[in-house]
Amino acid sequence: SGVFNLIGGFTDVGSGISFKEIQAQDGWQSLMALSTDGAAKFNAKFPAAMPTSYCGQPTSTSANGIKYYSFSGVGQVVRALDPSDYLLAATSVPFLSDANDGLVSACSSRLGYVIRDNYIMNHLDSADQVLGLTAWGESKPKSIYRTQVNRLKNANL
Repeated sequence: SGVFNLIGGFTDVGSGISFKEIQAQDGWQSLMALSTDGAAKFNAKFPAAMPTSYCGQPTSTSANGIKYYSFSGVGQVVRALDPSDYLLAATSVPFLSDANDGLVSACSSRLGYVIRDNYIMNHLDSADQVLGLTAWGESKPKSIYRTQVNRLKNANL
C-alpha cells in the first residue's frame, strides 16, 4: 500500500502539482479499484461502449454523444535495455495465456472503436515511458497519438 501511495505522490508531482498540493493517496483502494472485481463494478456502473462479453468486440463505438476509442499492446519484454520490461514480464504472469501488455489484457482493453489491440508494446511503452524504448519496427506512441488526433479532427471532434 505504501508503494502505491508513493507512486501516486510521484504521479501528482510529475503532472505539475507542487509538493504542497499533493493529494491524499489511498494505495490500497487504488489497487482494489484496478482488480478484476473493482473493474467489473466500474464497468457495471459505466457500461458505455463496452463489449457484451469478455474478449468480444464492442457493438457500439459511441454513447450519449461521446465517441470511444481504444488501443493496447501485447508485449512485455520488447527491448532488453528497458529495465521496466522485466517488471511487466513479472506482472503479466497471472494472465496465463491471455495476450496482455503486462498490466491489462488485450481483451479487457476493448472499448468503443478498437483501433488495434496487438501493438508490440507494453503498458508503459504505450505512453512512451521509461527511456522511450519500443519494439523494433513497431509504431511509435507519438505517431499513434498523432493519428488519433487526426482521426478526431477529421470526425469534427
